[in-house]
Amino acid sequence: MLKIVEEQHSDCVRLRLSGHLDLESTGDLKRALDGCLARAAHQVRVHLGLVDHISSGGVGALMHFHSEFARKGGALLLESPSASCLHALEMLGLSDFFKLVRAR
Repeated sequence: MLKIVEEQHSDCVRLRLSGHLDLESTGDLKRALDGCLARAAHQVRVHLGLVDHISSGGVGALMHFHSEFARKGGALLLESPSASCLHALEMLGLSDFFKLVRAR
């Protein structure tokens, strides 16, 4: 199960994720990120510190929205990814594809 908490800040939207980001929960993430795109959020920070499992489907959704935000002049940043998320990104050769940032 994936829990998503959206926080609106003056300079960005932060989506705090916790739980499993897998095929079953990817739809929830897509709906949240589609909402950010619809509201023309310039920067979205996806906080992954409490994600204990990420599947290739979850990574694929993040890749898709990373490209969508970039295409519209915005940015999707991965914030404080958990060790398992970092491992998955490294195994897929994507640790340099995403901009990884620390929580502020």
